[in-house]
Amino acid sequence: MSRVPPSSQGFSTGGRKGLIAALVTMFALQTFLVYSDRTGREMSPLSDTAIEGRGIWLSHNCQACHQFYGFGGFLGPDLTNASSRLSRDRLDQLLTYGMAQMPAFHLSEDEIDAIQAFLREIDATGVGQARAPQPDPAAFDAAVRDLLVEEEAPAAAVAGAGRFLGGPCIACHAPLTPKRIGTYVAPDLSSSVNQLTDDEVLTVLESGRPAQGMPPSGLSADQRLEVRAFLRWMGDHRGELLARTLEGESAGLPWWEFR
Repeated sequence: MSRVPPSSQGFSTGGRKGLIAALVTMFALQTFLVYSDRTGREMSPLSDTAIEGRGIWLSHNCQACHQFYGFGGFLGPDLTNASSRLSRDRLDQLLTYGMAQMPAFHLSEDEIDAIQAFLREIDATGVGQARAPQPDPAAFDAAVRDLLVEEEAPAAAVAGAGRFLGGPCIACHAPLTPKRIGTYVAPDLSSSVNQLTDDEVLTVLESGRPAQGMPPSGLSADQRLEVRAFLRWMGDHRGELLARTLEGESAGLPWWEFR
């Protein structure tokens, strides 16, 4: 019958004690940081309009699908900082017509005003999720337009870029990231376009994908060819576009970035 050497037994017991001590220390530190944080005491109370928006939010059970600061449902995106990237037109569209699994609420203008005020004031309280570098839509737009000129892209791709960037496509498709972040509920086409044949791209543009919440594009046959040309060009230049779009985004960003 073999026996475990005393030295091994001592190391195992000591290791467990050390692990428990480390966990207790981290829990105590976390507790101290949570209860000593002054953010809540320093923030201004919600305005009357925002309080009304909060009531609408709760009455429609929005928290069942969406989160603030990562707390809530997970069917929809975290909306802590949605106000920074969500235009009024886009908010009207989402609340009036819904999208994919999100139902239409048919709210009045005053109710949408209240929801917008609520989201704006929540946005001002801080960052809801760690700010890992994400392609900024404005930087992406500029990078695409600059590179099209520098690379002397085909006329069809240039025309398709104008339709993609100036139309509804960019409102839903996340630029250069596989994550569906914020209000971007559709995938990054610079990657997914490479999974489709030329005919499949045209079919999607013509008929949409209603089951996934994508409507038909409404483009003519020639316009669909232009958008396809741009999508192929974007897929071929994805690396360069990503480098230009993220340039300087992560400089000085600490791993604990929350405020």
